[in-house]
Amino acid sequence: MFEELIPELQEPARQLVQAAGEAKLHPRVTSTIRGRTEQARLYRRYKSGLAKYPVAPPGTSAHEFGFAFDMVCTPLDALADVGYTWTTWGGIWHPEDEVHFEYPGFVPPHENIVQAAAEEFSKLPWWASVLTPITWATKTVDETEQARIAARACQLFGIGCNR
Repeated sequence: MFEELIPELQEPARQLVQAAGEAKLHPRVTSTIRGRTEQARLYRRYKSGLAKYPVAPPGTSAHEFGFAFDMVCTPLDALADVGYTWTTWGGIWHPEDEVHFEYPGFVPPHENIVQAAAEEFSKLPWWASVLTPITWATKTVDETEQARIAARACQLFGIGCNR
């Protein structure tokens, strides 16, 4: 079951389940790695109000990349103690998603680099898109180029001028 998780998470996950078992909490792992289709299905349920716990959008879930597992125990309110133990071991756990146990450091990858570049480009000041080509986002702009851009902005819009 834990073999699907990233190697760094496998042994700590086993140890947490074992510790919960030794505490007579009857742990049961309900989810490890999920495919995109399963994540999308769970996310739709969550968005429609049919899920008790939050679900990340497809492509952003730690479950899709093997960085998380879900676990329940009996009694369910003992999850706070199990979560506390997990955080003392360095893991990530939040009471609002008490069944979710995550390995630290997960950052969702951008699936579409063009979309990611467009999102970053859209954060630039509005006049930057008029003055510079999209390649500006992919190269380092030296001081000479910055001065040229500033001069052009001054000329076109009267901004950034030293008067």
